Amino acid sequence: MTQLFGPEMKPWETSDDGRLAPSSYAATAVFGLTELAMETLHEQGVDTSPANVGRLAKMFARIIIRVHCDLGDGGGWQSGLNARLRGALRSALQVISYDPTDQDTVQASLDDWEAALYDQVTAIAKTAAWLYALTPTQLEAK
Repeated sequence: MTQLFGPEMKPWETSDDGRLAPSSYAATAVFGLTELAMETLHEQGVDTSPANVGRLAKMFARIIIRVHCDLGDGGGWQSGLNARLRGALRSALQVISYDPTDQDTVQASLDDWEAALYDQVTAIAKTAAWLYALTPTQLEAK
């Protein structure tokens, strides 16, 4: 059997052989997105088969990497910005729901849901950067 995971390393290190180091920030990222996909499917009453979880995890990853590339330094699973964006995605999922039983065409609705999540994650990131840039005087102004 092929070993999918590499040796335990420091969290900020990645393996040279392409295997995922279980203690890495990258492992936290990809495990977290996969778990989020499973939770989201379960909450929606959708089968949590490996294929369904994989498809949704891939969509979530696509959103995170796109926003990361658009607003940051190019996007790597190890980065702090990637972690912040995953938190923003979790928040976006709380306010932008998807009901697969309430749609005419599943793929079109999934595409719309992905676009809405992308927009929301982008808005959260831009608002965070804007808030950071405010001076104390600007923060006091109402």
